[in-house]
Amino acid sequence: MTKANLALATLASAIALCYAPLASAQQSNMNTISVDVSGVASAVAKKINVDASKIPTTVQAPVEVAASACGVEASTLTQQGGSGTPGTCQAKTSSAALEQLIQKQVQAAK
Repeated sequence: MTKANLALATLASAIALCYAPLASAQQSNMNTISVDVSGVASAVAKKINVDASKIPTTVQAPVEVAASACGVEASTLTQQGGSGTPGTCQAKTSSAALEQLIQKQVQAAK
């Protein structure tokens, strides 16, 4: 391989590495849903034993967890979030998975 080819290959690799985090962030946005948990905050606070004021208004949840909490089909939520932005929904019920996400966020805020 000539020095010019090696330089081009190195440059191409560097460019690819720069764009990888952007693609990863967009993919993760498409796999999470912004769930408004204000309607279930009191119940969740009791379950995880924290003051209700510590419960965030929204959490980013995997599509399956959000669909269960919001009482909608997962496909509806994934179609809702076009252009790489996450879909949104309002939680109607809680679950162990949603409570775990909320608890992690509450602990991270301490």
